[in-house]
Amino acid sequence: MAKKEGGFDLAGILKSGLLSGIVSYVKDFSDKVQDFIINTEEKIIQLLYSAALMISGLIFLSISLVFLMNEYFTMSKGWSLLIIGLILIIASLVIRNRTLDSMAKRR
Repeated sequence: MAKKEGGFDLAGILKSGLLSGIVSYVKDFSDKVQDFIINTEEKIIQLLYSAALMISGLIFLSISLVFLMNEYFTMSKGWSLLIIGLILIIASLVIRNRTLDSMAKRR
């Protein structure tokens, strides 16, 4: 019988437990990746909820500010809507600049 030279000894690997160690490492790694993905999804959902609440709060705040100005300064509806639009545009520009700055810092 010829002697095997440099062959792949699957039975030896199985007996030594190396393969089971690799399998458990891959399983643990995939579990850690899955936990990281779930945590990231939860954070993104929380950020979206908070952004939606912030935007709706800014809208109601600007509308109430304009109505208060309308009541005290007797402005027309056109000026009131113009002021609301300007406030929302300025708020969106501020948010956009913050986003661009944070994206530039990541790079």
